[in-house]
Amino acid sequence: MANDVIEVNNPRRAFDESIAVNDANFTVKQGETFGFLGSNGATKTTTMKILTGLLSRSSGWAYVNGIDVTEKTKVNDISTIYGSLKTIRSTTSELNKNETKKRGRG
Repeated sequence: MANDVIEVNNPRRAFDESIAVNDANFTVKQGETFGFLGSNGATKTTTMKILTGLLSRSSGWAYVNGIDVTEKTKVNDISTIYGSLKTIRSTTSELNKNETKKRGRG
């Protein structure tokens, strides 16, 4: 955990009968660049909302810089640690992720 900036272990979030996040497990080490890629409905936004403290999880745990994301008094501390880039739609839907990166769109 010493060099882990983000640690996520089995967070779960459900909305009524629909499971939005289930069993996401990953760590991000200091200095790494990390991103979520996936189609619509692939849990990217919900996971980010859990990591920023904007949405609670029903089980599992997540830490950002050693701070439990459920500690509401620490949410402002968490928001100053990382940056995020919202969805960017390319003008050409045929671009793959590497081509999009080359054009500076991702």
